[in-house]
Amino acid sequence: MGLRKFAGNVFSLTIAEVAGLIISFFWIVCLTRKLGEKDFGIYSTVAAFVGLFGIIPNLGVGTIIIRDVARNRSKTDTYLSGGLCLCFFLSSLTIVLIIIIAYLLDYSKDIIILTAMAGLTIVFNSIGTVGNNLFIGFERMKLVSLFNISVVSFPIILGLIVLLYGYGLFGVFAARLIAAICVAFFIWWVTLKNFSLHRPLLDLNVIRYLFKEGLPIGLASLFFLIYDKVDRVMLSKMMDFKAVGGYSAAAVLIQPIISIIWVPYVNAIFPVMSRFYKSNIEKFNWLCRKTVSFILAVTFPVVIGGTILGDRIIFFLYKGYENSIVVFQILLWSITFMVLSAFFYRVLMVLGKQKLFLAISFLGVVINISLNFLLIPKYGYIGASVATVVTQLTLVLVYLQVVYKDFQIFEWGKILRIIIACGLMAVLIYLFRGSNLALIMISSIIVYLTFLLTFKVFSKEDMIILQRKV
Repeated sequence: MGLRKFAGNVFSLTIAEVAGLIISFFWIVCLTRKLGEKDFGIYSTVAAFVGLFGIIPNLGVGTIIIRDVARNRSKTDTYLSGGLCLCFFLSSLTIVLIIIIAYLLDYSKDIIILTAMAGLTIVFNSIGTVGNNLFIGFERMKLVSLFNISVVSFPIILGLIVLLYGYGLFGVFAARLIAAICVAFFIWWVTLKNFSLHRPLLDLNVIRYLFKEGLPIGLASLFFLIYDKVDRVMLSKMMDFKAVGGYSAAAVLIQPIISIIWVPYVNAIFPVMSRFYKSNIEKFNWLCRKTVSFILAVTFPVVIGGTILGDRIIFFLYKGYENSIVVFQILLWSITFMVLSAFFYRVLMVLGKQKLFLAISFLGVVINISLNFLLIPKYGYIGASVATVVTQLTLVLVYLQVVYKDFQIFEWGKILRIIIACGLMAVLIYLFRGSNLALIMISSIIVYLTFLLTFKVFSKEDMIILQRKV
């Protein structure tokens, strides 16, 4: 794959992520203003609770399919059939678990109904993901971008319609379920136009292989979901839905930032990493170093600038969510750690160390739940925010102990120049923080990019080498 195709893949996925981010951003603002802090807290609690089970329908199988298809495309139809059968079985298990655990947590009848509807939505999204994974493995990112936009936009469009007509929470969840069903059928219509299902459909050897290889990844991803979402569930039980609403109003802004920074890049780079590790370890090492520099160069200014302007951002987006300001400023510092962790996870997947990733993820669950139990009773959602940042920092340090001994992944000279550029940008933002918000954000981006070019953080030589290697 040449540089042009690689850059095109990143561009296509970035456009999809930006479009999804804009739509999701508009959706969250409408939700917070239409529902109010308490009902938005209920919405966030249901979304977080059901999100804990979101990985079960695929259970890591998608990553295995992408990795193996990128390396050997001769078994594509076999993986498609096996992945679909496994997804159907695990989806049935997911719905049963959601309803039972919601009942055991003593949620009200209305909330249990909402969780069931949200659970079915996740199931249909997962069924669509099985087909989507093949196109990622084949590096056909324009179709992947189309699917990603559909998954985000269609549920939100229907949700906005029912919200504006006053159907409330039940209407929103019903609309999202209907949209998920339609999108899943669309993805599979396109998939079957390009691929065929292996016969027999139920190939136990393939299903056993996918389950065995994907299980460590799935469990590790489940652990990630737990320490990513359990704070909202714990807040709902240890405090109230209003506290969940204040926390979630800030937390929902973090994941879109991570998605736009990382998801397009990793979807384009993961198949390349898988090929390089098998064919040329020197190329693999080089790509790892450049990726770490890219992550730091993109996340550092977001974290620093967002912290300085946090109060203005929250006031601009929401009304009556003043308590979300400090939460937002604290959670911003988890962005760099989360993206680095996501990259190190991909490195371990390429190395075939799924079990090690599982152990590290389990450690993250233990740390996060323990910190939440200690901090939420005394500090509320502030404590939950601190628990998230400390957990992510700890995981990065653990990953570094594992990865750094085998791969020299830091370009210290470039990292120092990135820090200096961020510092100069921070001075500018602080001095003019009272100016028009859009103007100061655009100006700071231009100034930061100018410093990166001046300091030659990413040089023309890097692009020439990338052309040769990719």
